[in-house]
Amino acid sequence: MTGDPSPAQRAAALITGSRFLVLATADAAGPWAATVNHVAGQTGSLLFCSSPRSRHSQHIASRPMIAATAYMVGPGQNPLDGVQLCGRCTPASEDELTRLHREFFVRAYPDTAARDQTHIALRDFGPAAAYQLYTIEITQCWVRDLQARQRERAERRLPVPVPDLVAALRAHSAATEGSKADEQ
Repeated sequence: MTGDPSPAQRAAALITGSRFLVLATADAAGPWAATVNHVAGQTGSLLFCSSPRSRHSQHIASRPMIAATAYMVGPGQNPLDGVQLCGRCTPASEDELTRLHREFFVRAYPDTAARDQTHIALRDFGPAAAYQLYTIEITQCWVRDLQARQRERAERRLPVPVPDLVAALRAHSAATEGSKADEQ
């Protein structure tokens, strides 16, 4: 159907439109799921912060491969739509921490008053600190095949080409930066 968004456009809209990811990690004892507040970064990677002592952070330290899902609920949203992804999750490097810290908080809390209430100082981030900033480089992604669901009542997933998804996330990031510049 002409005019329908591509799987990459749908995945990017779901990722950027949802505030939370359900992050799945595992260690030798088994799996774990945690809900994390995330944003799409300028490079097309995903960013979130958490305590380095949390269970999922401990899992990431030993097994950086993760899975995650995002979906949107509310008026005008398709409750059946969602995105599933796999990726490599790593702590932000010291070289990138200052930039990514600012990027995370500006994107996660675009309202200055809300940001001031939730902001965590840069000095509180790092491996030995109270918080760690993480990046997720997406390696695989899928969206629900809504047409198969509607047509055949079948549960299928459509693969999303990761380069197309990264390009869509970068385009969203650039558009968001442009609109913020217009507001200032």
